[in-house]
Amino acid sequence: MKPASLIPACLGFAVGFLLLVNGCSRNPGARVNVQNQIAALQSSDTNVVEEACIALAMAGERSVPAVPDLIPLLKHKDSEVRRLAAYALGEIGPKAKAAYPALQEVYSADSSRKVQTQAGMSMGSIDPSNAPPVMPNIQ
Repeated sequence: MKPASLIPACLGFAVGFLLLVNGCSRNPGARVNVQNQIAALQSSDTNVVEEACIALAMAGERSVPAVPDLIPLLKHKDSEVRRLAAYALGEIGPKAKAAYPALQEVYSADSSRKVQTQAGMSMGSIDPSNAPPVMPNIQ
């Protein structure tokens, strides 16, 4: 094959690859079954709960029905569950306003700096006009 004939073939491959990648990542949250993830939040397996929080965060605003189930997780014994619950609430956005008081409590009193930071960022996503200040000395 001559070098000049490789150019169209390479371009065709590159364009096809980019279309494939773009199509696969266009909206990953659209495939999340919110009701199944809400049920998974009740699991005794921390890993299952964490994965459910991540999936609900990916679904964004579609996860509004999960807000009442995410709020109690802000007091979970595992700090990563607390952080991911706060993250999911922030990704839901303004429609998670019912969680704002619980996030305020976490922001001011949680034992984990990572959880506090996420709670503050989520509060800013839920109510940007009432966002807390950035926490200093985060490492």
